[in-house]
Amino acid sequence: MELDKNVIPAIHNHTIDILNRREFRFGSPQALAVFKKHGFKIVEDIVYFTGDQVESALASVPSEVTILARDPQHDLKLTLDRVAFGLGRGAIYVLDKRGGHRRSVLADLVAVSKLAQQLPEVQHWQPLVLPGDIPEAHVTMAFTQTMIAYQTKPDLVAGIKELEMLLLAFGGLDISHAREMAGRGFSYGQATVNVMSPLTLPESDCRALIEFADIGVATQITPMPLAGSTAPCTLLGVVIQQNCEVLAPLVLSQLINPGCCILYGNMASGSDMRTMGGSFGSPESRLIELIAGRVAKHYNLLSRGGIGTTDASFEGFQAGAEALFQAHNAVASGSNLAIGMGFMGGLMAGSLVKVMLDAELVNYVRSFNRSIELSAESTAEEIIAGVPFDGNYIVSPHTLAHCRREHYAPSLFERKTPDAWQAGAHDAFLSNADRKVKEMLAAYVRPEMDRDLARELKRSFARYLPESLLTDRHSHHSQRQRKKHQVPQIHLGQCRSQ
Repeated sequence: MELDKNVIPAIHNHTIDILNRREFRFGSPQALAVFKKHGFKIVEDIVYFTGDQVESALASVPSEVTILARDPQHDLKLTLDRVAFGLGRGAIYVLDKRGGHRRSVLADLVAVSKLAQQLPEVQHWQPLVLPGDIPEAHVTMAFTQTMIAYQTKPDLVAGIKELEMLLLAFGGLDISHAREMAGRGFSYGQATVNVMSPLTLPESDCRALIEFADIGVATQITPMPLAGSTAPCTLLGVVIQQNCEVLAPLVLSQLINPGCCILYGNMASGSDMRTMGGSFGSPESRLIELIAGRVAKHYNLLSRGGIGTTDASFEGFQAGAEALFQAHNAVASGSNLAIGMGFMGGLMAGSLVKVMLDAELVNYVRSFNRSIELSAESTAEEIIAGVPFDGNYIVSPHTLAHCRREHYAPSLFERKTPDAWQAGAHDAFLSNADRKVKEMLAAYVRPEMDRDLARELKRSFARYLPESLLTDRHSHHSQRQRKKHQVPQIHLGQCRSQ
């Protein structure tokens, strides 16, 4: 999509005008005290911003970060030109065949974590479902326990207590170490702060932002304004409001710790004007996402976007069309941390089968967005000139040399003849995806962990979780992994040399 060259500067200028004239509300006395200390105009819980204050904060935010994983091969270096795909987050329901749904439970979170560990297309972990069988007060600690036990990719940090557990799982690290590493461009996990539209950062999220910024955890500032509902009806109006809702908290983060890593949360969406619900899979949502992604790049900010979002409630044509649209848009909009694999039903439901299908979409999008090399091999001029008029290229050495690299072979999507479809291939499609889920769950091998570390983790989780939630997840790990869990020493060495 081509944008008028004046659109992005206009979005920025309108944002500054609003923050200077219309205000932004912070629900925390601690946040207000920070602004007051730095000379910002404040009236009660309202903070006003000047263009210079905003631009100074933007200039201090880094444009790359490495999110460390407990298995170093999964360390995730985010740069402005890299997209990393991961699971959705926070679905309440789990879908079964043809749209049937039930309340998600902890076993579902365990299952999706096992898939995430095995699928190379999943590059960072998110809690696709919120377990309904866990008391609300213990949900984030329970999914932290699950996250640590079942996978070793870059983690989600829900709060400071959860960060302490994660650092322990890295081999007994502490907050001061995480703060030191952040100064070198490394983050243990990634966190999220949610803005309440319109133009409000609630007390709990103010506190979280201040804590994460102080330590240096890579943090997504993620508003979710809905066009015509919690934001203006016009698409540019939504983008401008979202921009205000990212930049005002971003300024706070840089006052706390200049240079801490902030990701631009790009989660605004359209609305269905018939129901006033969010239309998360709509063309309007993708257009908002695309424009806002370019705003983030204008600021040289890393950004959080989406993949796989659909309003459909089963894995059919609509789900595939909307999910692929967003997967492609993640690259087109410049998202760096794309979240959403497995989402169904307008963010309300998750599906293990959909995780598998979204992994296929990731490969389609990567294949489409690859670079095309200009060379004698790629143009194949000599090959074309040498083939007789009644010949073919099937047995050509050139075909043998390039067929696997040039052509993506899907693992789930079918390329059957009409006769094969009529014979039942269509009905078998979702069954094949479901079968692959079951095969991967059956083949899953839990990451090994040092036995002493496992015991210490269980003791630490016992401070926050009832006995009924303390499973033996950490108790059957081999001593052989002791060397592997010296990962922090490896990271320390890397950082000292850089």
